[in-house]
Amino acid sequence: MILRILNHRGVLHIGTIIFILALIGAWFVYKSYKENRLQENLSMVLEDYKELLLSKIKDPEDRAKLEQSFMVIQNILSKYSKESSFSY
Repeated sequence: MILRILNHRGVLHIGTIIFILALIGAWFVYKSYKENRLQENLSMVLEDYKELLLSKIKDPEDRAKLEQSFMVIQNILSKYSKESSFSY
C-alpha cells in the first residue's frame, strides 16, 4: 500500500514538470509568433534537435531516415510560411 502511494507521487511530479515544460514551449511559440519570427525560431529549434539526435544515432541507415524526416518537417514549415501571413 505504501509503495503505491509513493509511485503516484512520482507520477504527479513528472506530470507537473511536463506541464511546466509544455507551458514554456507554448510561450516560446506565442512570443515568436508575436515577434513575427516563428519560422526562424522553429527552424533553429529543429536544427538543434536534429544535431542532438544525429549525435546519438550511429547507424547510417537510421541517420538517413532521420535526415529525411527533418527535411519533410522543414519543407512543411517553409510551405506554411509562404501560404500564410504572420501579420497581426
